[in-house]
Amino acid sequence: MRFLRSNQLWLGTSSEESHREKNPQIRELLEISKILDECPGMEEVYSRVLLNLVGKKRTDSGKTGLTAEQALRAALVKEKLDVGYRDLEFHLRDSLSLREFVRLEPMKFPKKSVLNRDIRLISEETWELFNECTKKYAKSKGMELGQRVRSDTTVTETNIHHPTDSQLLCDCVRVLTRLMSQASGRLPGLQLEYRDHNRRAKSRLYNINNTKKSAVRREQYRDLIKVTEHTRDYAMKAYGELQKYEAPDVLSGALCDSFTADIKRYWELTEQVIDQSIRRVLNGEEGPVEDKAVSIFEPQTDIIQKGGRETLFGHKVCLTSGRSGLILDCMILEGNPADSSLVATLIGRHENSYGAVPEQMAFDGGFASVNNRDKAKELGVTDIVFSKTKGMETETLARSTRVFKLLSKFRAGIEAGISALKRSYGFGRVLAKGWRAFKNSLLNGVAAFNLTLIARYQLARA
Repeated sequence: MRFLRSNQLWLGTSSEESHREKNPQIRELLEISKILDECPGMEEVYSRVLLNLVGKKRTDSGKTGLTAEQALRAALVKEKLDVGYRDLEFHLRDSLSLREFVRLEPMKFPKKSVLNRDIRLISEETWELFNECTKKYAKSKGMELGQRVRSDTTVTETNIHHPTDSQLLCDCVRVLTRLMSQASGRLPGLQLEYRDHNRRAKSRLYNINNTKKSAVRREQYRDLIKVTEHTRDYAMKAYGELQKYEAPDVLSGALCDSFTADIKRYWELTEQVIDQSIRRVLNGEEGPVEDKAVSIFEPQTDIIQKGGRETLFGHKVCLTSGRSGLILDCMILEGNPADSSLVATLIGRHENSYGAVPEQMAFDGGFASVNNRDKAKELGVTDIVFSKTKGMETETLARSTRVFKLLSKFRAGIEAGISALKRSYGFGRVLAKGWRAFKNSLLNGVAAFNLTLIARYQLARA
């Protein structure tokens, strides 16, 4: 059984209440809770969360789980504290203030598995709707009108190790062997024929990483590729055996389907890793970046190099903030599109959110181009400034030199916001697995960051 909301009454004494009001962290939590209660549109957000949690199931039967409100508030606590689900479970058990904020019933202690499942079910669309509600709340309080904005891109890493061809080949051998071993052990009557080459693969990996002679490395690579090909062939044969397997019961049938899908997915990735290793290491070819696999666990990871600096493995994120420092837009990109191709899209997204284009915009030098300047002016932006003008006259960008310098200094402020998101709100590296979970985690971080800023703004004015 699921409910939309729950009410938790404070049961402490008046002296305890007085002490709580003096603690800055507790005051901040109370203010955020007040914002969530006052924010218009939250009922629709909670309805969306409830739909995410139960899907097509009935809500008037079954065990009572976390309410939609509790799941959303727990997700905000997770990003605000920048902790994992195990630590989130501990804090919700240990802290009375956090339990009151999440509005948990007395003696109700959600486990980390419950928190993990419910928070991950909250969809990207729900988080975007929630962030729109908080922006409207900030606008109603006069905190952020969206007339002067600044944008920049950053890279958030996925949770993978630094990719090398040798390590990827070794990963393929290890994962395919493990899947075949598990399938043989857990499915009654199934015996897959394969050999465990893990020890040999690890030996070749060690030799590759610890020799400087190119001839020796090539020979070790040849053998590692050969071992991986053998394991791939075993997996292809196992895939055929699993497809013909007749399950004696429903549980075995579900397990068989799971193993079949996993082996097929990793076997196809293994084919790609073998192909790129042969072309790069043995043939000396450099294929296109978009065709390279950098992880078999997070295959959607992009290879991103910004401005000739170190290569990063993750996804590019374009952030827009205003005078208040609130994150007004978070656009998570696939691939590595040039910054200069994003200006028109950012203006359109801002107009959809605020009903009008911003009067003034400030960008990093990577966004600079004559076409972007002309397009922004055509759409109604009065002043548009790039940190590098790339030959454009300042008079064609802003109304005056004074405005140009003001917006140039204003642009630098977004770096502080990006730094705070990376340090404390999960933008440095996302541990969640998969493209959907990656996006949800970042939008959750933006929600927690914005709520904290709004709460601090209102406490400062009180």
